[in-house]
Amino acid sequence: MRRLALYWHAPRHTRVRKEEGSLVSTYNPERSFVQKWTNRKLYYGWVVVWVVFFALLVSAGVRAAPTVLINPLESELGWGRAAISAAVSIGLLLYGLSGPAAGWLMDRYGPKPLTLFGLSLIGLSTLLGAAMTELWQLNLFWGVLSGLGTGVVAPVLGATVANRWFVERRGLVLGIFGAAASAGQLVTVPALMWLVVQIGWRAGTVVLAVIVLLVLVPVLLLMRDDPSSVGLRPYGEPDKSPAEESPAPSLPPQWRSNQGRGAALSWAPSAARCSGCYRGASSSVALPLTA
Repeated sequence: MRRLALYWHAPRHTRVRKEEGSLVSTYNPERSFVQKWTNRKLYYGWVVVWVVFFALLVSAGVRAAPTVLINPLESELGWGRAAISAAVSIGLLLYGLSGPAAGWLMDRYGPKPLTLFGLSLIGLSTLLGAAMTELWQLNLFWGVLSGLGTGVVAPVLGATVANRWFVERRGLVLGIFGAAASAGQLVTVPALMWLVVQIGWRAGTVVLAVIVLLVLVPVLLLMRDDPSSVGLRPYGEPDKSPAEESPAPSLPPQWRSNQGRGAALSWAPSAARCSGCYRGASSSVALPLTA
């Protein structure tokens, strides 16, 4: 009776029993947060889509930013265009080479930690690039670090999120991510050029770095790796039939071995003879007929 009273007065989310009969809490703060969105008839995957959209937007903007900084770097630091272009080329090379490694890591650890890492690397390299005075710093900040960061927050991220969260509307989601890459260059280049003219290239680069770091907030709070982490299924995934969900019956372990199979086969003739005896005995019994 005491256990029954404990069960009755327990919170609703704790009234689940294991097979052993002990109480276990199924409360999940992430699912409770997502429940608010599902009650509003909004699939939470669309929230993840727009978070990734802004991440790809700022990543593409930073990738296109060095084209605006060529003239200021030439006039203030005296670097030639060949040296500046070499640093940009290093970034583009690492941007392409880091794609397969980023995809493998996303499959292993999920897209959220990789997105946080990539955006942090982009924001840090952009912020440090505002204080550079040597050519090797340009190669490090705008070449190596920026190239690796933008290579992680790249189309491979969009493809991973689309495949994990959507079965239907997957083409639409990939189109949204493609638009983010184009819009990032379209918005960042004129905006950064205006900032360079108004407040200088160093202050304009700091503003760009702050915008990148601000995108970390919605990624940290709203992004999830896959639908199962919030108790959902991929959008448009067909329901499985009971036959598909139930596991196929399996033989006992001793029957799977050669000795077990031999023992099973040795019992088969005996079983057949016994069944034949039963049929013969039953056919020889005559039941009396009643008048």
